[in-house]
Amino acid sequence: MFRGSYRVTSIRMTLSDQSALPLDAALEVRILPSAPGVVRVVVRGELDLANAPELSELLPRAYAEADEVVLDLSGIDFIDSSGLCAILAALRKTQSNGKRLAISSTLPPQARRLFELAGVAGRLPLVDG
Repeated sequence: MFRGSYRVTSIRMTLSDQSALPLDAALEVRILPSAPGVVRVVVRGELDLANAPELSELLPRAYAEADEVVLDLSGIDFIDSSGLCAILAALRKTQSNGKRLAISSTLPPQARRLFELAGVAGRLPLVDG
């Protein structure tokens, strides 16, 4: 099982099933059960060039838990084009592996603006909550 908290830096990842890791981490990712067949991947911190590849590595672990993953970006402080590319790559991959990736519609203003500027806001599979 891969449920738990992940502290991601540009050089390593630590799994802690005890509790959330400190908020001073550059990126915190939690994989949580949501509903039958669904897990929620909660991302907090900065999703940028330094740690977007690690998010890309963690998302397949969420698919080991369920066929549907809801990506919750409500706790991100910053996202750049590298973070956006990681999300778009994950969406493309789900189209070929029969899984489903949805994005929580509760987006910080900066993330929503990035999606709009990139021209993908209307094409993202957003879900309530």
